[in-house]
Amino acid sequence: MDSECIWTTDAAACPDPVLSAERTFISCGNAGFDKTWRFTQGTSCLTTGSGCQDIGAQMSNLACTTSQTRDDPLHEEYQIIYVDDMGTPDDEEDDVCIIGELDECLIKDAGQYTYKGMDITWTGVITTADEIITTFEIPYTTKSITPKVICPSTGAAACRGTVACDMIGPQPCGRVVETCDGTYAPTMDPIDEADTSGSSHGDPIIWTFHGECYDLGADGRYLASSHEWFSHDVYISVYNDYMREIQVVDKYTGGLMLSISNLGEIINNSYPFFLEKRVDFCKPHQRDHCDMFYTEIIFDAQDFEYRVQILPHDYLDPALKEGETGIHLDIYPRPFDSFVNEKNAYQGLYFENPLPDILGSCPAH
Repeated sequence: MDSECIWTTDAAACPDPVLSAERTFISCGNAGFDKTWRFTQGTSCLTTGSGCQDIGAQMSNLACTTSQTRDDPLHEEYQIIYVDDMGTPDDEEDDVCIIGELDECLIKDAGQYTYKGMDITWTGVITTADEIITTFEIPYTTKSITPKVICPSTGAAACRGTVACDMIGPQPCGRVVETCDGTYAPTMDPIDEADTSGSSHGDPIIWTFHGECYDLGADGRYLASSHEWFSHDVYISVYNDYMREIQVVDKYTGGLMLSISNLGEIINNSYPFFLEKRVDFCKPHQRDHCDMFYTEIIFDAQDFEYRVQILPHDYLDPALKEGETGIHLDIYPRPFDSFVNEKNAYQGLYFENPLPDILGSCPAH
């Protein structure tokens, strides 16, 4: 839409996909805002940082309402406009008024409209005995919209009122969407990808998303990835120098949402996101410790597609006798595009050494 990529329910065909699957995206909840304030004459907006609070594209169930007291002796009556712009209160030259009370607004009379792929219902100005109210609704936004208020310069007083917008988004949050995946090939030598990829394999060697490498050779249960935006955390358990279990835990209740063990046991307590178990051929770099096939469990958590591979080992495991084979997990958190801007806000073993005074760096470092 106007050169911006907008999610749509009309899925495009994927050329020769490696895997086509239905994936449940994380629910984002209410992303709305509201403010009641007193503003001076001229054009103002709800500020956030140094700019104006806007309604982003790809939001669903949008409903915006304004209200002000009728016949208020201490304040003038203001007008509301919703513009296609990301500017500041003093930067109005590029504003295109989509909805509002001004004559130049594309939508000014009450009714139902379509604009840039959006279905818009606008009530116009509704006057009651005590209030002056406006409301508009858009089931799904394809453009960023900024609410602005105009206090007349003809009166002696300032204006006062409320602007409130409720919405859910950005999409496709909470939806089951068919996706086409081109899978990443696991690597035992991820140095070239160290700035963008995290991994854990072997006994176990950890590569962080900040390009660091260390040996997690200490038993324990470790936080693997956590972000304040998400209500769940990922944990990994190490026993006898190998990863043996990965869990997804509700951050607030502590309840177990998903558990995958090195024995292939899966505890699924109504896990709400994408989860799949598959059997795949051993890759060339796995042939020394993989018997033709291996099991891989894939699940979505936070900004990642976690790939968990169940593989055998016959070395550096104090629980093994001569000639015996153990089983461990190799884990590859593959980031989605949304991860790029949030990498520095994550915590966990894929981002920093949890025991820097105990666990040393990889020999190459």
